[in-house]
Amino acid sequence: VERLHFILRQQRDHFLPLKVIKSKLTLWERGEERSGVVQRANSRALLDEDGDMLSAPELLRRSGIDERQLASLAEHGLIDPPVDGLYPAQSLLIASEARHLFAQGLEGRHLRAIRLGVEREADVLAQVTASLLRMRNAEAREQARNILSGCGDAMMAIHRALLADELRKLVDR
Repeated sequence: VERLHFILRQQRDHFLPLKVIKSKLTLWERGEERSGVVQRANSRALLDEDGDMLSAPELLRRSGIDERQLASLAEHGLIDPPVDGLYPAQSLLIASEARHLFAQGLEGRHLRAIRLGVEREADVLAQVTASLLRMRNAEAREQARNILSGCGDAMMAIHRALLADELRKLVDR
């Protein structure tokens, strides 16, 4: 019964095909897959600055994109401009993932929609925490961080599920 519950949770929560679930099932049976719980990205970690700043040559080398693509990402607001010649650490993740999209023929102008969507989501969360963020005491700011973290996690999970649903609809047409 537990095995069946695991399979059904994988289908329902992660939209995985049976072939993929079969491979995960082996891991689950060995105790390596934690009961099918979604490993959501932790936006609390995203709120904290982490990682080293990168020079443009290092960013290009590690991400696999070229100078033109990097310029396009910066031009369309997906990567922040360098500060003192260095790019923020999150630029590496953005550039690396964009490389896959560039390989499919997309350009920075197409990816701008991602940035605009993120800005709209952040605006919604700004409204939720505006009163706390106006306060200058540490407790209010920490409460705002906690709210933003939890809401950010929920928004990312919803976004992933909605995108998966839309992609399935494309395939089923």
